[in-house]
Amino acid sequence: MYKCPDCGHLFEEGEQSTWTECHGESSSGCPVCSCEALVEAKRCKVCGEWMMDDWEYDTELYSGICEGCLKDYVSEEYALQFLCETEDLVFFVFNFLLGAKVRIEEESEALRIHARETFMRKILNDKLIGKFANVRTLNDAFVAYLEKTGVLTNEWAEFVQEKIKEEVKSDENSNVKSE
Repeated sequence: MYKCPDCGHLFEEGEQSTWTECHGESSSGCPVCSCEALVEAKRCKVCGEWMMDDWEYDTELYSGICEGCLKDYVSEEYALQFLCETEDLVFFVFNFLLGAKVRIEEESEALRIHARETFMRKILNDKLIGKFANVRTLNDAFVAYLEKTGVLTNEWAEFVQEKIKEEVKSDENSNVKSE
């Protein structure tokens, strides 16, 4: 399956248009817009949508998962786990939650504890204030962090894949126990 990087049309091998250029050379491309780029498309492992999987043409899949599904997996629990695993919690809290735009060379244990407490307070504030106030929620800040640092495309995709595997394994175990 192929997806046109210009118009987004999906088509199978052999469905592309062919034509002869004025100098006699034959070309082929998208049957809708005649774009000559043939970009391989694969299904997202989560939602099943066809996405481009080619870095030259702005891939839409990251470790087999589309950007929309990766964003759907953003939660306070997963954000905290991910930031602790990647040792990026202090950076995230100061630069994305507090908006301080600072670079911390050495993180002390006290600073990590403070960052974790700030993170947890933000979760509570989001729940107390709700979506009624025009404030940046923790999830919004985390998505901005993923996008601006480029982590969304790599590490977050691998993290989400592990969580999906854990969920599947957990579901299988609960199904075995109920039988």
